[in-house]
Amino acid sequence: MRSIKIECDAEVVTSDHLFKTFIPGIYLENGDQQSNRYSRSDQYSVELSSARPYGFTFWLYNGKMGDVIKIEVWRFGKSGEIVMSGESGKALFLTSSKVVDRDAQGWDKLEYNYTLRANMKGKEIGNYLFNNSSDTSYFDDFSINIDKRK
Repeated sequence: MRSIKIECDAEVVTSDHLFKTFIPGIYLENGDQQSNRYSRSDQYSVELSSARPYGFTFWLYNGKMGDVIKIEVWRFGKSGEIVMSGESGKALFLTSSKVVDRDAQGWDKLEYNYTLRANMKGKEIGNYLFNNSSDTSYFDDFSINIDKRK
């Protein structure tokens, strides 16, 4: 398998509101959600609430059956989840708010793994965070690892 790991710490936003990742040329949407109110690392995180529910959006195209997608993020707050949505929810719609770890400062680590069960040639999968709760939560240190089937 060929693997790619995309990481973002919410520190750098472009002029068109995209988060820069640690891989040049790869960006995540929703940079206008950047906040300095709470952060796990450095100065910034992503603030999500029902008024602005989407964060760290990454679009994956042409996934193949057997590709493994693993998303991790740290959350400060009680609400919000990881979402994978293929073809606007028609091909797949998966969510997880499973907490796998907690640090000493009260940040919860969310994690989700999914193996594609069908080819997505010519299709997109949205990978993002979502919080439609009236409670505000903060997210930091996002990563998505994609193990591509050969």
